Amino acid sequence: MFFSSVAFGQASVTLDQADLDYAPGETVHITGTGWQPNEEITLEVTNLTNPTVDCGTVNPEPHVLWTTVADEAGNFTASWYVNDCELGADLLLEAYGVASGSSYEIFFTDANDLAVFANDCSTAKVTFCLAEAVCLKA
Repeated sequence: MFFSSVAFGQASVTLDQADLDYAPGETVHITGTGWQPNEEITLEVTNLTNPTVDCGTVNPEPHVLWTTVADEAGNFTASWYVNDCELGADLLLEAYGVASGSSYEIFFTDANDLAVFANDCSTAKVTFCLAEAVCLKA
């Protein structure tokens, strides 16, 4: 899979994990630099794999725009919680500077890291017989 980020101007956004892969239940920590001082930044995460995914009654709704404000140096921090409904998804974070018109996009994923074990849940196993019980661990 190919990951990239797109920046226009000097504004940028980084995420806290170098591999850009997050598991359900993790929080994505977002850092922005190079924005206008005290600028309002609009953020949105889109599920590219399933744009109409139904995450149920989670709060806050994971695909609704939210805002933060850059500090006097043009920096901001924000976070986004990875819900179970994003499992295995390709995700896009978009940031828009309301006053400057600056924008930034960064692609990341929701990990689909499952370990497969025999039905005793302690013996790692990769091949199984038809109808054999397995144990999966995230």
